[in-house]
Amino acid sequence: MCIRASLTYNGGAIAHTAKLMHLIVDSSMESEAIATGKAGEIVAYAREVFRGLGVPPAGPTFVGSDNKANALVASGIAVPARSRHCLRRYLTFLQRVASKGVEIGHVRDEENPSDFLTKWVPKAKVETSMRFATNSDNVVRAPTVVFTVKPVDGQRATKPHRRVPRASPPRTSCRVVGPQTG
Repeated sequence: MCIRASLTYNGGAIAHTAKLMHLIVDSSMESEAIATGKAGEIVAYAREVFRGLGVPPAGPTFVGSDNKANALVASGIAVPARSRHCLRRYLTFLQRVASKGVEIGHVRDEENPSDFLTKWVPKAKVETSMRFATNSDNVVRAPTVVFTVKPVDGQRATKPHRRVPRASPPRTSCRVVGPQTG
């Protein structure tokens, strides 16, 4: 079982991970709980870094899971009758949900950009996931430098002129997508 997560800020990935889980678990739900807990840790750390940089997150950070049952249990909406043995793994994440630090929701496989980190996916999905992770659709290009030649006292000199593209202000939210197991 692998844990995969991708943390994005302002549309681009700032952290991603794909790790082998070195635990023996009783069920797939327990492995989902472990992955969700790890995603919660990454989000908590990132939120502290942003607070330290003077950019406090506005609202809870979204954590997406491709397992709908995991999303329902981790949000506190559902309590499984046959999986009480692994509910302790959700405790810390449920505390983060209660403190409004995170919110969790279901992300369909077609829309999950972290699938390519741990399993074979079609080339089109890899390309879409890479565009999402790198935010290449919204890339800001480096300033263009144009050199013009003007005579100065009978000599030639070059003077750089810069045209700097205007960048939009950054969004102050971060998003974790894909704390699933594969």
